[in-house]
Amino acid sequence: MRISLFVLTFVLAAAAGCSSNPSTRSEPVEVSVKVTLPTGSPQNLTVTFNPLDDGLPAAGKVGADGVATLKAIPGKYTFFFAEEANARVPAYKSVPENYRTPNKDNTVTLGTTQASIDVK
Repeated sequence: MRISLFVLTFVLAAAAGCSSNPSTRSEPVEVSVKVTLPTGSPQNLTVTFNPLDDGLPAAGKVGADGVATLKAIPGKYTFFFAEEANARVPAYKSVPENYRTPNKDNTVTLGTTQASIDVK
């Protein structure tokens, strides 16, 4: 009887620790990211976001209003302005060197609707 009680307790404890609903990643949402450069207009630049948490990479082209609209899973990201896509854009020359490659110091939290990046 003691062994049966022990086995039953063990089985119930193991079952309680197992979840039939594995965690799922959030769905991407549309995020508007306001970009400000030291010299003004970042128009036509492409900004790329790499997730630090559980997310997917995202990118967006900055418009005349300084806003890039993209779909991203809310979370924390590093960001940079990629040279291949931006080398011929005049505003790219005003992007400081440390924002031109992936850099763990350049982070932003993309929320559910808006974020901003102030490049200094």
